[in-house]
Amino acid sequence: MLCAQIPNLTTVIIALLFLVHLVPEWNGLNGSVASTLGEIIGLIVVIIVFKRMGSAPGEKEKTSLFTRI
Repeated sequence: MLCAQIPNLTTVIIALLFLVHLVPEWNGLNGSVASTLGEIIGLIVVIIVFKRMGSAPGEKEKTSLFTRI
């Protein structure tokens, strides 16, 4: 899902630049915080995409994997 990776990468770069200038003494913690923020943004984008896919008009009700077993 490229649409989730672009905001993820953008968030990581912006957060990393911001954190390095704000608290350079954190060293590796800056990267981990930036990476975590990027993953959270990526998760939010994926949730939004799945909600939009599920609410598309004219879409038939999909059965769950567990109801087919």
